[in-house]
Amino acid sequence: MYLMTFMTGTLIMGSATALVSMQMAQRRITRNIADAVQTEYYAQAGLEWETNNLSNQPTWRTSRTSGASTSTSLGDAQITTTLTDTIDGDFTDDDTQPALLTVTATYNGSSVTYTSNVTPEPHEALEHNVHSFNSIDMGQTVTIEGHIYAEGGLFALAGTNATGTAKFTALDTATVLTPGLTVRRIKKSPPQPIVGLSDYIAMATSVTPNGSTEYIIDSAVFSATNGWKTTANPDGIYHIDCAGKKLTLNNIVVQGTLIITNTGGNEIHITGYGRFGQGAGGLPALLIDAPTSTVKVDIQSAIDETQISIDANEDGDQLDVLESGFFDIAWMNTSLVEIGGVTVIDGSLITNDIILRGTTVVRNNTAQDDSLIPGFTDNLLHPVEGSVREVR
Repeated sequence: MYLMTFMTGTLIMGSATALVSMQMAQRRITRNIADAVQTEYYAQAGLEWETNNLSNQPTWRTSRTSGASTSTSLGDAQITTTLTDTIDGDFTDDDTQPALLTVTATYNGSSVTYTSNVTPEPHEALEHNVHSFNSIDMGQTVTIEGHIYAEGGLFALAGTNATGTAKFTALDTATVLTPGLTVRRIKKSPPQPIVGLSDYIAMATSVTPNGSTEYIIDSAVFSATNGWKTTANPDGIYHIDCAGKKLTLNNIVVQGTLIITNTGGNEIHITGYGRFGQGAGGLPALLIDAPTSTVKVDIQSAIDETQISIDANEDGDQLDVLESGFFDIAWMNTSLVEIGGVTVIDGSLITNDIILRGTTVVRNNTAQDDSLIPGFTDNLLHPVEGSVREVR
C-alpha cells in the first residue's frame, strides 16, 4: 500500500514537472515568436527610416563609405545599416550609379535583415525645356510649345505664342502671362545641378581656337570621329579654355560634348549655323562655366552643308540641310543668355537669366526627363520599386 502510494505520488510529481516544463517551453516559443515578429517590424521600420534619410541627404556620396556599417538605436532594437556600391565600390566617381542598402534589426537575441536597391533620379531641371534659376523674358515672336521654369520671374510680351506649361516659385507683380500658357506654382525650387566639370574636362581633348585677342572657331564638327585641328576624342568630348578671351563660334556642329571655361567675363557668341546634339556617349551637348559672361546665340534656321562646306551629319557628303538649335542638354552657368535668330530649343537648356527673342521655338521634348546623366542627378537615393528582400 505504501509502495503504491509512493509510486502514484512520484508519477503525479513527474507529470506536474513535465507540464511545467511544457508550459515554460510554450512560453519560450511564444516569446521567441513575438520577438521575431517585433524584430521584423523593427527591421522594416529601420529600412523605411534609412531610405527616408537617403532620400533627403544630398551629401551621402561624400559622407558615406561603401561597405561601411553604422549602428543606431530604434526603440528597443539595434539597427545596423550598410550602403554598398556594387559596381566599383566608389561612391564619388559617378553620381548616376545605384547602391545596395542592407538593414539589420536586432532585438532580444532575434535578428532580421532586409536589403533594397536604391538609385538616384534625374535632376528636376531635365523636366523643363528651358530651366532658369532666375528669370525668363520672352519676346512676342517666340513660340513656347514645351515646359519652361523660372524661379525668379516669368516675363512674356503680349503676342507670345505660348501653348506649353510654365512653372515658377515666385511670380513678379510685373509679370504678364500670355493666354494659352498653363501656369503652375511649385513650393520648392530645386538646387543647381552639381556638374563635375573637372570630371568632364579630364575626359576631354583640349581645343585652342584661332586668334590672339579674340578666339574664333569657324566651320567645325566636334564628335567622336571629328575634332577641330586636333585628333578626334573617342568620347566626342572637347574643352575650350578661353584664357580670358572673347569666344566666337561660327557654323558649329557638336555631336558630343563641348565644354567652355575661363572667359574672364568676356562674351561668348554663337552665330551662323549651329547645332548642338547628343553624341554616342549620351552626355550633355554643351557645358559653359562662365559666371560673369553673357552668351549670345544668333543662329539661322538650318545648316546648309553646301554653303558652309562641312559634313555636319557625317554621312560622307556635303549635300544635306539640317535644323539648327539645341537638341540635347545645354548647361550654361553664366550671367545672361540671349537667344535670338531662328533658334530651336528641342532639349533641356539650363541657365540663370535668359532672354528669348527672334523666332525662337521651345519644343516639348521629354527625352531627357528620365535620363541619368553625370552631373544631372538629384544627388539623392530612392528605393527601387519591388527590390526589397528579406535575407534568410
